[in-house]
Amino acid sequence: LPQLRKSSHAALVDALRHREPDLRITLDAWHETDGLEPTDRGLLEGVEAFLPSEEDAQRLCPGLLAPEAARELQRHGARQVVIKLGDAGCFVRTADGEAWHVPAYAAAVTDLTGAGDAFCGGFLVGLHETGDPVRAALFGTVSASFVVEHATAAGALAVGRAAADARRAELTQRIEQVAGEVRAVRP
Repeated sequence: LPQLRKSSHAALVDALRHREPDLRITLDAWHETDGLEPTDRGLLEGVEAFLPSEEDAQRLCPGLLAPEAARELQRHGARQVVIKLGDAGCFVRTADGEAWHVPAYAAAVTDLTGAGDAFCGGFLVGLHETGDPVRAALFGTVSASFVVEHATAAGALAVGRAAADARRAELTQRIEQVAGEVRAVRP
């Protein structure tokens, strides 16, 4: 779901769930409040994955690094959490508590506009195709890499599936499962 007011997100999630109970819904963060509130549980429980940026995670969970913020967001109802870390990739915490770091693809950056949205769209496609949040994060990472390399959306859209598959294959070799109590994921 796009960035809307939190109340609009909640109403939209409820309406979508009522109409299509098995629909996969992902949610980017909302911007109107700092910190988590008890009422956030219902909204976060209604989505398959919550996809905040590192900045959004810091705003919602002040003072916590990505691993701890993801855990805290799960305590507030999020099933799976993927925190976008910009050029450091993303941190994935699965529904069963596994933690993963997916690095960013080393793209030749032209413009960062739309990278987060491209990540979210790619993640949703990957989740639909694979059912696996870590593999879905690879889709998101690759989508974002193409968007930052092109000055226009049309340029990124012209990239073929074979190029995306090649980047995903390359990144697959670099994902890491994070064990234990991680204090940081940035290099």
